[in-house]
Amino acid sequence: MDRDIPISFRSILVLFDLLKNLNQMEIQYLKQLYSRNAENFEVCVDFISSLNLLNVNSDQIELSPHLSNFLLKQPNESKIQEFILNKLLNKRNTYVWEYLEKFSTNDDRIFFEPEISENLRFSNLRNLLIELELVLYDPEKRMYEISEKYLHLFKELVIEHKISPEKLKWIIEEQERIGKYAEFEIVAYEKSRLSSREDLVAKIQHVSLEDTKAGYDIKSFTIEKDNDRIERFIEVKAVSTVKKKFFISRNEVEKSKLHSDKYYIYLLPVIGKNKFDLNNLIIIQDPSSKLFNSAQWQVSCENFVIVNNEEQW
Repeated sequence: MDRDIPISFRSILVLFDLLKNLNQMEIQYLKQLYSRNAENFEVCVDFISSLNLLNVNSDQIELSPHLSNFLLKQPNESKIQEFILNKLLNKRNTYVWEYLEKFSTNDDRIFFEPEISENLRFSNLRNLLIELELVLYDPEKRMYEISEKYLHLFKELVIEHKISPEKLKWIIEEQERIGKYAEFEIVAYEKSRLSSREDLVAKIQHVSLEDTKAGYDIKSFTIEKDNDRIERFIEVKAVSTVKKKFFISRNEVEKSKLHSDKYYIYLLPVIGKNKFDLNNLIIIQDPSSKLFNSAQWQVSCENFVIVNNEEQW
């Protein structure tokens, strides 16, 4: 989110209304229609793009499947408001979280009394969060408060996992860096494992470098007893040497079910900066059946998605 240029919920509504009613996704055409009712088209598009809801390809806008499905349900203003807020809070944008972590708890209230400099620094974000009804302003006390409507969400995402913005940014960047180095290590491992088949080594693909939504990181091969080969879909998880804890996304679970015994999770222990313990690599074949039906692994759910069957959004 750009802290210097304001983004309003009204502009988001204008853009969403165009996206759900038009088949033509050419940027200049959309901008022309958008500009009749709202300002800062590029800023609004960039903001929605930062939430991974759309992509700008050349002169066209391409909607994510999530946004397409959401707009197909013809959501009202309240549903769009909640949809954007959930996306924004779960995005882990450091600027957003730097602001939210300034709120303090007192009894059942969560509030923030900003200095003048803080009011100026966070004005655009604050105004958007007020429009999204996460934040309320009390003019008598000159302070901002988390609305009761979203109190549970705020406590779950911020209070219970409170962390400084600097540390949060470092953790996110460090996790991404370690994860990518672990993938490179497994690519090398696979090339070594298949070294007797140079034709297969040349076909190993580091998929996540091109497609982060594939549901696996590497496409390799398994050599059968008859010397034939089948595809091997590998999801790499960098784990602690002490506790082999890792997270698996719904997309990864679905791909695991789709490919069954062709799908593998490689748990690679981290032993230092850019160093991994290949000798203790754990390879789990067909994890969708083995992880969820095994006394060896404890499966817990960090988040739940709750949908009203009578009115899905």
